[in-house]
Amino acid sequence: IVQDVVTGSPAEKAGLKSGDRILKVAGNNVTDQGQLRREIQAAPRETRVLLRREGKELEIPVAFPE
Repeated sequence: IVQDVVTGSPAEKAGLKSGDRILKVAGNNVTDQGQLRREIQAAPRETRVLLRREGKELEIPVAFPE
């Protein structure tokens, strides 16, 4: 679950919000914080993230820094 979104960060630019639950990164399931970090590191620079916000699933594009 996203706790905070830093101003100017890739998360903010992608539209992530506090309280979002990240379900998948680049099509891979995310089950814990460690796995989230590994998926972000392994993902292509530009990818898609599936998340749950207020009971609805959303897929958004994200550009990670190099």
